[in-house]
Amino acid sequence: MQPFNASILLLNLLATFSLTGIIWLIQVLHYPFLRFADPARFQDAHNFHVRAITPVVAPLMIIELVAAMLFVFFPPNDTPLLLPVAGMCLVAIVWLSTFLIQVPLHNSISKDFDAAIHRRFVAGNWIRTACWTARSAILGYVAFRVFVGRL
Repeated sequence: MQPFNASILLLNLLATFSLTGIIWLIQVLHYPFLRFADPARFQDAHNFHVRAITPVVAPLMIIELVAAMLFVFFPPNDTPLLLPVAGMCLVAIVWLSTFLIQVPLHNSISKDFDAAIHRRFVAGNWIRTACWTARSAILGYVAFRVFVGRL
């Protein structure tokens, strides 16, 4: 495999595996835990989360987006094009879900805790959790084929 293609695959693996780990931690621990915040301090707790997580997640999402696009055009040898395209579609769904579902719900819940919005917030985040998990599986499969052996 060309070194450039290997670098693109490794960049995809790094960004996506990192985001998958982060989203699972947020999905099963952090977002559900927000419902236990003191109502008088909920806005502070939520705003702290947004300020703290954004510099961690935003650069990784941008790196993943660029890497996913490059992966479509420069896949490893013998990689079916369906895999990088499916991965790119999953990235697109994550971005759409982030800006069309999660950000508006973040904005709604940041003003005051509302149990119904919080439930929609946690439920809606499963879209991103599922997409990043599926993308990790795709990239893991491609990496196994490339670095360990052909399936």
